[in-house]
Amino acid sequence: MRLRFLTIVAAMLCAASGMSAAEEIRVGGGAAPIENIFRKIKQPFEAATGVQLSLRADGPDKAFIELAAGRLDVAAAGLSYKDLLELMKKGGHDFGTGAEFKARVIGADKIQVLTHRDLTPVKSLTKDQLKGLFSGQIANWKQVGGPELPVVVVFSTKTPGTNKLWQERIMDGADWAATRRESGDAAQLRKMVAGTPGSIGIGPLAAEQGGGIHSPETPEVARPITAVTKGAPSPAVQKLLDYIQGEGQQFVAK
Repeated sequence: MRLRFLTIVAAMLCAASGMSAAEEIRVGGGAAPIENIFRKIKQPFEAATGVQLSLRADGPDKAFIELAAGRLDVAAAGLSYKDLLELMKKGGHDFGTGAEFKARVIGADKIQVLTHRDLTPVKSLTKDQLKGLFSGQIANWKQVGGPELPVVVVFSTKTPGTNKLWQERIMDGADWAATRRESGDAAQLRKMVAGTPGSIGIGPLAAEQGGGIHSPETPEVARPITAVTKGAPSPAVQKLLDYIQGEGQQFVAK
């Protein structure tokens, strides 16, 4: 009886040891890479390789800081590497030329305009209309052919790369509406837009999917999706990058 008990305990310890030894890749980043790519390929990649993906959507700036400190294996952004370094510098984190890091473009994304479903009559919006809406200069949807509803701008505090590019390309550097409502990551922004009549926000391509959201036709604002490692990618990370650009292409949002 004692021998059987010890055998069972040993088996349990071996199983527990195997679980703890499972390989893990820690990935952090902005909405575009996390929602469009990493969440999409997580399950099939783990099933195919046995390597676990731990994902954090805290924004590209925080991810880069965590990568530099060795607390992440991959930092990803919906920006070119040059623009990412510029974003970090503006935030008080100057990495110079970033030579100690290795950057690789792993995809592309179009920033989507997301509105509440009650705005389906608004089929398209021009650059000038978008600038007016997001800056607060246009306060009612009736001004752009929509219903009699006040404009509610929803702003994600965790998508600085997306916000930066939109502000440069569409808003010509204008300030965001002073009356904006702030949300967390892209998933929270989408939920707030879906539940707030008259609301408008921006997010990655994947944010358009699902109910309660209308996405009017708008000028295209496209950007690369960049993955960054500190030094050369580890064998596990290289396996992940190869999967994304190979078999994983069938799963990513396009």
